[in-house]
Amino acid sequence: MSDSQYRLVILFLAVLVHLAAFLQFDLAADDLAIPPQWRLQVFFLVCLSLAVSVAIPFVHRPGAVWVLLAVEAAALMIAGMPMGPSLTVESCLLATLVLTASSFTARWPGTLFSAGVLALELLLQMPMDIAGARLASPPGPALLSFGLSGAFVIAICHLVRLFREQNRKTERVRVMLDESTLQLAQTNMELQEHAVLSEQRAASSERRRLAREVHDVLAYTLTSLIMMMEAAIDLAGQQEGPLRQHLELIRDQTKEGVLEVRRTLQAIRRVELTPETGLKAIFRLVQSFDKATHLRIRLHLGDAPMSFGAEKDRIAYRAVQEGISNALRHGRATEIGIHIALQGAGVAIAIVDNGTGFDVLSEGFGLMGIRERIAQIGGTVEIHGEPGTGTRLSVWIPLEAGGHG
Repeated sequence: MSDSQYRLVILFLAVLVHLAAFLQFDLAADDLAIPPQWRLQVFFLVCLSLAVSVAIPFVHRPGAVWVLLAVEAAALMIAGMPMGPSLTVESCLLATLVLTASSFTARWPGTLFSAGVLALELLLQMPMDIAGARLASPPGPALLSFGLSGAFVIAICHLVRLFREQNRKTERVRVMLDESTLQLAQTNMELQEHAVLSEQRAASSERRRLAREVHDVLAYTLTSLIMMMEAAIDLAGQQEGPLRQHLELIRDQTKEGVLEVRRTLQAIRRVELTPETGLKAIFRLVQSFDKATHLRIRLHLGDAPMSFGAEKDRIAYRAVQEGISNALRHGRATEIGIHIALQGAGVAIAIVDNGTGFDVLSEGFGLMGIRERIAQIGGTVEIHGEPGTGTRLSVWIPLEAGGHG
């Protein structure tokens, strides 16, 4: 339950209990041994207590809350002066005061304040003269019942507040855990990408080393062979003959071999370090999240192309990344289904989770950024969700004619 919902519940209970106090006072008014003019004052004090109880949930400054609680306590003690054997009105007002104090102040100060008010109210239950009339104190059993019921209400409210505090701590720990898990997944992806690039760099370095070795050995040997063929041709003399022709043929083929070796070495040295894109990158993203988090992610690839184009690949990747992150961070999802397939003149990406869903969608910078990027390329973004039924993020990215296959 959110804080706003909790405040509304407390407000509703305060109004309900005060209405019960009004009803109890009206039913018992004729039997109470109090002057008639005092009845109007009691009615006014109950109204004052109700007004204060209604105002406190909307006050956020601790000092103002304590002032209002003091006014409500004063109204209770004045209205709770001995009115005969019945203490139902006092019980209702005390219950409202305890509920309000335990909900909108710190746990122990609110509990001690409520206990102090209960003690003072018990001490005030003694015979006294008001408006020329002698007011008798309630009997011992009624006082005991009032004290025990008040202590019970204070204890219950204290435990409820303790439970809410523990629940908030658990929620904070869960949020921190989800954030840490998300960071772990992102770090894992970065490490995997670094490992792939490192492997490519190592392969590139090894190719260049082999290219240098081949150049230093084979190219040098072939060049020496060409020089020896030139010398042999000179020794054969100027006269054309089978031997000279054969030597010239060997020389020319050796020169072609040197050129071919150099072209091959240049091709070996050219290595482009390009990270994975398109569906390959999305597949690696899903694997990283699946390994680093508690999520069970199912990736369904239909007839979508392996790549949508450089810019659209990046947008699709970010959309899937944002969908998974939101399902983990905000939706508390345990399962996610990702469906990618051709739809009309574009590709449709649907990310469906089994999380908490939402009542009113509050988009963060991530989703707003996705909307802006997809709108720039003529795509669409739709988000559907219901409380307790999960969320569905649907993205459609247009593809250029002939740009997939």
